[in-house]
Amino acid sequence: MTTSALEVGYDDEDLMCVLQYQAPANVASFVQRKGRGGRKVGTRPIVVTVLSPYKPTDLFLFRNEHLLTEPTFQKLPLNPQNRYLQRIHGFYAFFDWLAYHANCLGIELDLERLDRQAYEYLMQQTADLGVLLEFKDYLQEIFAIPDDAIVGVLGSENEGLLWSIFHSGLMKTVHSEFENDNKLFVAARQFLDRYLPDNLFSDINLPEVRVDYRPDNSSTDRRPPSESISLAIGETIPGNVTFRGGEGSTWIPPEISQGETTSICLSQYYQIDPIENSPSTVNLPRRALKKVEIAPQGTHFIKLYRPTAIYPTQFSKDYNSSFWWCNPETDKLIESRNPDNSPQDAYQLAHSTSAFPINAVYPRPIRDDSTPAYTFSSSNRILNCDPLGQELVEQIIFYSDEPANLNLLTVRRIILGSEYTIKFHNSASDEIRGVVGFQVSEDKPNNCALGYELFTDGISFNLNKNRLREFYLTASTQANLKVNIIRHAFITNLTVDYRENYFAAEHLVNVLLTIVYSWCGQNQGTVEGIKDWFISTNDRFERWFKATIDRIHQLSPKQQEAVRQLASSQNNYLSIFLNIYTDVCSLGQRYQQYLRDNFQYSITQALKQVAQEVAGVEAINYVAAWTELKADFDERASDEIWLYEIGMGGIGVMRATHDLLRKQPDQFWLTLAEKMTRCSTAQEEAFLRYLLSQGKIFLGLSLSVANIPKRLM
Repeated sequence: MTTSALEVGYDDEDLMCVLQYQAPANVASFVQRKGRGGRKVGTRPIVVTVLSPYKPTDLFLFRNEHLLTEPTFQKLPLNPQNRYLQRIHGFYAFFDWLAYHANCLGIELDLERLDRQAYEYLMQQTADLGVLLEFKDYLQEIFAIPDDAIVGVLGSENEGLLWSIFHSGLMKTVHSEFENDNKLFVAARQFLDRYLPDNLFSDINLPEVRVDYRPDNSSTDRRPPSESISLAIGETIPGNVTFRGGEGSTWIPPEISQGETTSICLSQYYQIDPIENSPSTVNLPRRALKKVEIAPQGTHFIKLYRPTAIYPTQFSKDYNSSFWWCNPETDKLIESRNPDNSPQDAYQLAHSTSAFPINAVYPRPIRDDSTPAYTFSSSNRILNCDPLGQELVEQIIFYSDEPANLNLLTVRRIILGSEYTIKFHNSASDEIRGVVGFQVSEDKPNNCALGYELFTDGISFNLNKNRLREFYLTASTQANLKVNIIRHAFITNLTVDYRENYFAAEHLVNVLLTIVYSWCGQNQGTVEGIKDWFISTNDRFERWFKATIDRIHQLSPKQQEAVRQLASSQNNYLSIFLNIYTDVCSLGQRYQQYLRDNFQYSITQALKQVAQEVAGVEAINYVAAWTELKADFDERASDEIWLYEIGMGGIGVMRATHDLLRKQPDQFWLTLAEKMTRCSTAQEEAFLRYLLSQGKIFLGLSLSVANIPKRLM
């Protein structure tokens, strides 16, 4: 087992098989890793790749395996005028420029250990207007920055490298250290963490955060590494166990309370900075808000904080055991480092304990009025060159900071809480699922959120409002869709609106669907006929209910108890189920809403996959998409789909899609049609369902046919 350190230069002829666990960071790394195997003459490497169905990147690579097996690498239309990158590189260029001139005078400039002589030299040089003008000419020449842009790169109060980074970020703080505290040396680089990446090979167009993945390391001079904020928040979301860091696993323990949402104090595990202009609940998904018990009605503003450092706690030192235990009866988490003195009535937690963020995205253009040359309506060739574009989309708008456009997207990612699953090591105890929200501290108990803001390239697609008018579904597809709608609506109702356990709600809806379909199918009954006895206290219902959970679903005693509690609840979940079932089967409002949401979400994912494929395999993790569903926004849901690049200012990932739509729009729509009509995962699942529905004779014949080649060999 190794990190990426052995990707290049490790040649062992005895190594045949390479196992890649989950999606590689990028496909270039994967090509290098698989190249470590089969290096002996006359052999070929064996590569096993394990992908998770719960991670978007893994799922994308599973459905597009050719990107791993037959990768093609292409150059992106890079954006050299990205002002955020110019600012970062400009600062380093400025400091190198000053360091060169200082060295000629025998003065050493070192940000890691800045002495008083170097500090006084910096103060003198940056106060000299002639020096600054000389550097302006130098920077403008080497970066090819236009006259109208150089002022923003250098002197803008909010973004300019001289003002916001050099003056506010560095010199004001260093001045206090030298003049007020009278220090001889200052570690000045630490003051620039919020402005600059650790090195130029980082994802320099992504915000960064420091994460202490080694909390048990007591070294006084160690400095936690920084990584992209998106990755850091996902790995350290409360309840998720991660092995990043190399010394065992870490996590942020959630406050467990089944059926209720609890809150974690951000001050305990995070260093945070407030983000201005708090988001309104009107612009956030209803289901996400209700999960963390924030009322979606009315206008309410949520304080948003950007983490600058994260301090998880140690979960384990190896893969075999953990330091954490839980009593399922009391929901109490206990940390115990002594395996011989385990807490009473508690079970040890497993490393498969996981969580995912409850989040929302709020994309909006910097300017409300789009640039005409970057706005394309139905009469434009980009849309009318293909029937799919004509039928599906009314308008497309490009967002970028190109001089002729200067209209980036501002994208906020808002993390309202965490949805966790606690699993136990070598125990038959059921998993514990729950939700945890955030509050700043014990003194400030109001809900808040983690998040960050990007200014980036993107595209918006305004869909045709009549796109589903002639939508046709086969009888089998419609039947499968109805089952999915009923299950989704019922489970969402119980878990979000009534705070019930997810697993219990899932088991109950499966049992109730079995009863209803048996009654309406085999017994040729009607929904109206079942209403008379579909009551938990009815003897007839009890007989059907008991037979279904015992013989068909074979639930464990604990699962049966949880399902019975829901079935006999005073909230009358059986009546709620029948109402949902009746509405969906009659193609009522729930059916129409789910059909619209399902279609729009599918289109969103298809567009995202097109943009990923167009930009090339290296851009998989840099393309994101967002749309509003009626399940979250009711009638306020827009018909707009946003594609955007995960990165400040855009490095060219989305511009590859811009270029394709401008130059070869027919190729874009052809690729989209392929993504919309073919899903290898769905085809494989349909084939599996077909096999499972066959009798023993057919399966026996199939097995004998499959074994024929073996007998012939």
